[in-house]
Amino acid sequence: VHFLDLVLYVLGGAKIRTVTCDAYSETAKDRIVSQSIAPGEQYKKGNKTDVTIVVSKGIEKIKVPNVVGKSLSEAKAVLKASGLKISLKKVFSNDEKNSILKQKENGKVKKGSVIHLTVSKGTKTPAKTGNSTSQSRAAEKTGGIQIITD
Repeated sequence: VHFLDLVLYVLGGAKIRTVTCDAYSETAKDRIVSQSIAPGEQYKKGNKTDVTIVVSKGIEKIKVPNVVGKSLSEAKAVLKASGLKISLKKVFSNDEKNSILKQKENGKVKKGSVIHLTVSKGTKTPAKTGNSTSQSRAAEKTGGIQIITD
C-alpha cells in the first residue's frame, strides 16, 4: 500500500472530503508535496471545507528537441522555449558558420538541464602573408606554421 493511499483511506474514514492534485516536484513521486491545512491543525467534525493534498509526479522530464543542422539563433530559441539551458563549444568546420554540428543530449532530460552543443566557427583560413598558393597550402597542412630553410 502506498503512503498516499493510506492517507486518503484514513481521511475518507474520518469523513473528511479530500481533493488531490498532481504537480511536478523535486519530491519523490507519489509523495505529498503540500496540503491545505497545516500539520497538526485540527479539522472539526462537520467542516465543509475540502482538504487539498498536492501529490508529487516526480521531477519533470521533457523531450530534448533535435537542433543539429539549425542555426545557433534558432537552436537557442527552440531550447529556451523548452525550458532548457545551453552550453556551447565552437570549432572550425566546413559547415556554415554558427550552424549546430553536434548535440550531446537526446531523449528526455530534467527540465532546466544544460544541453551541450558544438557550433561551427566556419572554415579556418590561413593568414595572408603574400606567399604563393603552394606555400599557403603547405602552411595550411602544417597548421599555419611555416618552415623556412636556407
